[in-house]
Amino acid sequence: MCSFPGIERLPGVDYLVKGLIRNSISVLTCRTTNLVETARKKHDLSPLSTCVLGRLLTLSALMGGLLKENQSVNLQVVSDGPARGVFAQCDWLGRVRGYIRETQLDTWLTPEGKFDVPRAIGKGFLYVVKDLGLRDPYVGTVNIVTGGLASDLAYYFLQSEQIPSVVGCGVFVSKEGTVAAAGGYIVQATPGTPEEILSTVEDQIEGMHPPSSMILQGKTPEEIFHTIAGELPSQITQENGLKFYCHCSRYRARRALALLGTEQLKDLLKSEKSASVRCQFCNAEYLFTEEDILEIIAKIDRRS
Repeated sequence: MCSFPGIERLPGVDYLVKGLIRNSISVLTCRTTNLVETARKKHDLSPLSTCVLGRLLTLSALMGGLLKENQSVNLQVVSDGPARGVFAQCDWLGRVRGYIRETQLDTWLTPEGKFDVPRAIGKGFLYVVKDLGLRDPYVGTVNIVTGGLASDLAYYFLQSEQIPSVVGCGVFVSKEGTVAAAGGYIVQATPGTPEEILSTVEDQIEGMHPPSSMILQGKTPEEIFHTIAGELPSQITQENGLKFYCHCSRYRARRALALLGTEQLKDLLKSEKSASVRCQFCNAEYLFTEEDILEIIAKIDRRS
């Protein structure tokens, strides 16, 4: 949920906690305020664009808590809404990155005065791609049901993985346009969980404030976890740091130029005399002079 709270950005670090309720319900909760604010700055996002991308970044961070060593997960929204597509990625170390194609969405509000994320998303598909270290990645696809993204991910868990889940996420943007709070949770029951336990947890969640509101109030991921658990026996089993991190580098940008091939690079020199490569994920720009491009061409020729 997004709003204009008009307060100072909260201090603290971003992290995720994972735990169990009655050894049968898995809960992940996270704070993503700083990494969403970093994304806002790097992409120079409008408030609504910040909310849309921030939600997907938060959901990818939560799914990162389900990964094992050397695994990663990508979430991609392909839809007909004004956002024109959103992408987020997280690896097993909690390193998150992403982008939204329309960085300057207008400030559309719902009747309740919240940023209208579903309008920005529109109709389309949510793709979940997991690199689990196997020969081929796992790819799951579901229709976007609400456009709020959290409920769409819950729908993915149910349809593609047959795991009943409750998912929540949100971003609060200040009057100044900065990210004041962001975070979320995923709650999943294992087969055979007693119905009375499920009902108790569902009641706890329904009585909660949105996760971003709780973080805005100063709640930690641990406190959100215990709010979900209520009086039921529970334990936190894992804690992971989270941060916005991009894998791009000048070396990778140089390799991308080399993929154009000798002829295209020569044509580029005739028209531009230089080249720049911009990373979609973090907006970093790498500049290459005529001399740099000639060196790339020479290296390609030596390999031929």
